[in-house]
Amino acid sequence: MVVDPDPDGLTDIYKLRITEPVPSIFDLLALEAVEHLRAALDHAAYATAALVGKRESKFAYFPIADSATKLETDVIGRGRCKDIPMKVL
Repeated sequence: MVVDPDPDGLTDIYKLRITEPVPSIFDLLALEAVEHLRAALDHAAYATAALVGKRESKFAYFPIADSATKLETDVIGRGRCKDIPMKVL
């Protein structure tokens, strides 16, 4: 454990400094966590569509893209999320 003074001069920053390689199992655990997060976001998008009356929607994915431009053109522009109200997006 390392404690560094914060640049504000009033507080300290507590850190854990890793001195050995991280076991490879953590790569798989991190990937699994991201996959579960994505699934949860998709479920939330589907539930949002259902709340506004779009039952059994096939176009209620949580919009994820590499950039704002791709989000507008590839995800929203192609209607992949058309059952989610725009106020939510």
